[in-house]
Amino acid sequence: MVKAPDFPFEEIVHAVEHLSLKGWECHQKFTCANCGQRLTIEEPNTLHTTGTCDKCGHLTDIVAQGCNYLAMGRNKSVNDLIDDQEEARKTWST
Repeated sequence: MVKAPDFPFEEIVHAVEHLSLKGWECHQKFTCANCGQRLTIEEPNTLHTTGTCDKCGHLTDIVAQGCNYLAMGRNKSVNDLIDDQEEARKTWST
């Protein structure tokens, strides 16, 4: 099984802000610092600084640990997502 990577929190904040303006619904994902469970926060387009594991109950500092996101878009393709993510990366690095 491939382990999903976590990225710096500030980078994900920028990407989610950009993608949500483009019509994507983004759900924050993080890894429990205690048991390694991969978790998804149900509330779309909102990033949390901490998250509680539904498996072991541990409170993870997502800012310190990093996170990722799941993007969903109505009437959008994978190519649309790739283009929008690339656009977000370009604006982040400038």
